[in-house]
Amino acid sequence: MKMDRITLFRTTPRIVMGPGTLNQIAEEVRQLKAKRVLFVSDKGIIKAGLLKTAQKALESAHIDYAVFDGVEPDPRYEIVAECAKMVEQEKADLLIGLGGGSPIDIAKASAIMATNDGSVADYFGIDLVPNRGLPTIIVPT
Repeated sequence: MKMDRITLFRTTPRIVMGPGTLNQIAEEVRQLKAKRVLFVSDKGIIKAGLLKTAQKALESAHIDYAVFDGVEPDPRYEIVAECAKMVEQEKADLLIGLGGGSPIDIAKASAIMATNDGSVADYFGIDLVPNRGLPTIIVPT
């Protein structure tokens, strides 16, 4: 069996991969029934033009979005708080972490903080998060 063209592998979480998948991100957002998206990324990813591809896909589908680009390498806890605050201000109901480890970590932590009180440090450990976080799409570069 030849497997060099896999484009979808369904598990928990759902994984979509292959050429052009970033252009399909609006469909993933629609499946999660999101109304307003917050992209979480860094200035390097934005400068490289990767965010623009995803933005165009959402714009074509008439999906509202905002961008948090304050992620830095080895981010501090305060970055999570800033991003979670933007989630609230923008009334985002889905986060998209676009980039390397730092944007992905900030997106996941901010999704949790958007639905839970306290600081991110309160949730270090196992089974400490009382409320499920906001839906999150991860786009690793």
